[in-house]
Amino acid sequence: NDSDTIQVNFTAGFVEMNLGSFDLYPNPSNGIFTLSLNTIPEGKIEMRLVDVLGQVLYIILLQNQQQLFDFSYLERGTYYIQLMDNNGLFSKTIILK
Repeated sequence: NDSDTIQVNFTAGFVEMNLGSFDLYPNPSNGIFTLSLNTIPEGKIEMRLVDVLGQVLYIILLQNQQQLFDFSYLERGTYYIQLMDNNGLFSKTIILK
């Protein structure tokens, strides 16, 4: 067989992330919401806003434990907030209405 085999291992690495869990409020929102980390950021933590098609719409490095975002210019719908650090990825859904 000449086909290539790709092995992908998924782990629950986000459980061990330095950033722990995070909250988004209000959710649903009008596009203006607060992201609040349950721990103080250590190292680089990247926040991404991703649409339902997987397109990354916004990327920023988080500097603070709490940050206000204004995405009120986006179409209403479901989006994903992804936080990434060296240990993995943690994602939550945000609904804009």
